[in-house]
Amino acid sequence: MTVTEAAPGSRTTPAGKTLSWQTFGLKDNFEEAPFFIVWSAQTAHPSTTSPPGCKLQQWRIAGPHQKDLEQLRRTLDLRSEAADAKATSMRLTLTCPKGQVVF
Repeated sequence: MTVTEAAPGSRTTPAGKTLSWQTFGLKDNFEEAPFFIVWSAQTAHPSTTSPPGCKLQQWRIAGPHQKDLEQLRRTLDLRSEAADAKATSMRLTLTCPKGQVVF
């Protein structure tokens, strides 16, 4: 899999701190494919500064490119499920202190 050239991005938090990153995607992009973020060395990864409590229970991606999704999942060792479907969809299930949340 070949990736696109990285593009810089940033934003300022309400506290006035600047977060910086680069994003890239797959050159052979398909609708269900994710884009990727590489956080700058000066930016704390959001997982270290976000409130704790929720855990990923299930991440399911469905669409007409199941074979490509499955290859991507294996290559990146993602904790996700790839399913065949006519229309693209995603389902993310989190287990949180107050119960399960589904997006």
